[in-house]
Amino acid sequence: TDRLNAAGYMFLPQDIDNDSFALLARLCLICTEVAEAAEATDKAGLAEELADIVIRCMDLAGGYNIDLQSAVEKKMEKNAKRPYLHGKRC
Repeated sequence: TDRLNAAGYMFLPQDIDNDSFALLARLCLICTEVAEAAEATDKAGLAEELADIVIRCMDLAGGYNIDLQSAVEKKMEKNAKRPYLHGKRC
C-alpha cells in the first residue's frame, strides 16, 4: 500500500462494507482505467492500463477483505464447467 500511495494511487477507506459511495468510487476508477485501455495506441500502453485495472481491482477487493486470487480460481473452475455462451443469449 505504501508503494502504491507513493505512486499516486488514491486509496479509499478500507472498511467499505456499509459505504456505497466508496464502492461506487472504486468501480468508477476501474471504469476510468478500462476507458484508458481502450484508448491505448500500442502494446506497452495497453499493458500499462491493464496493470492499472488490476491494481484498482486489488484495491477494491482489499477494501472488502476479498481474497481475489481464490475468487479468480473459483470463477475459472466455474467457467470451465459451464457451456460457452458468448455470442449467444446472455
